[in-house]
Amino acid sequence: MQRSTIPEWRRFRAWLGGCRSLGDVLSRQFWPLNGEALCAEARQRTGLVDFGDPPIETALSNLVNSLELEADLHPLGRFLMWVHLRGLLETRLRLTQAWREHLEAMETSLIQRPVFITGMPRSGSTFLHELMAEDPENRAPRVWEVMFPIPTRNEMRSNVDPRIRKAEACLWWFRRLAPLADAVYPIRASTPHECIGIHSYTMLSEEFVITCRISAYEAFLREGNLGPAYAWQKRFLQYLQLSCQTKQWILKSPDHVHTLEYLLTVFPDAVVIQTHRNPVEVLRSSMQLTEVLEGTFARAEDPAQTRRREARSLAELMEGITSF
Repeated sequence: MQRSTIPEWRRFRAWLGGCRSLGDVLSRQFWPLNGEALCAEARQRTGLVDFGDPPIETALSNLVNSLELEADLHPLGRFLMWVHLRGLLETRLRLTQAWREHLEAMETSLIQRPVFITGMPRSGSTFLHELMAEDPENRAPRVWEVMFPIPTRNEMRSNVDPRIRKAEACLWWFRRLAPLADAVYPIRASTPHECIGIHSYTMLSEEFVITCRISAYEAFLREGNLGPAYAWQKRFLQYLQLSCQTKQWILKSPDHVHTLEYLLTVFPDAVVIQTHRNPVEVLRSSMQLTEVLEGTFARAEDPAQTRRREARSLAELMEGITSF
């Protein structure tokens, strides 16, 4: 760079820094990641007050604090996370109400020998999940019914459930915001969904760890009791199968390897499938996925840090499942 252009470059960088600071300040004012405020707004929008079990306050507080202090969210990412958390809380309130109305039927609705696919991430578990879901004797939770689990009267009279179209619209917008996502993890309204999407309603979910750099919240998950998240998942599946009795659930998430003891406590007759792949190929693929997902919500970090973090995570994951 020529000497005469150095002052201009410095002024340009200072201007960019000022824009970034202003954007961060304004986005924090419009979309504050505050647990109490999010719960209050969800209650106001739904007219409901009871979030049910498990208690949500501690997990939500740890999550939003970690997002504020560690994630380095950009304004768009803050907005997307704020909308997502508010939506989860609203659905949680509605589900608590719906489950209370169907309590007796849900208690008699059995979950028998569910299959859980887990193991190395990026090792073909999604392909296997979708393949097994093609068997009419099996059932997997679909993306649309995890996103919008509660039908309305109008939807029950429709030939095509409008919730599918609603989910398709949401995913279309997500692909516009994260155009590389399809290359690393294509997802559509009717494809099978991972268990972490169900766990997200408890705020005890690896979904947030995958999409944001939040080491304090990740430590909170690793050290905590994840039994309540699996108990919630069991009720969620019981609710889904009220309309159509399921012969066998086919479920999937690589992150189950962290919590197999809790999974088998809630689902003692579960069948566990562990997938494998060359760890070097796993690491390369997982870094690509992390860069795409985290870039949707936050500013990029040093690639060397990403490599170290992903390698450490993969090592801990495999050591954990081997020990188990």
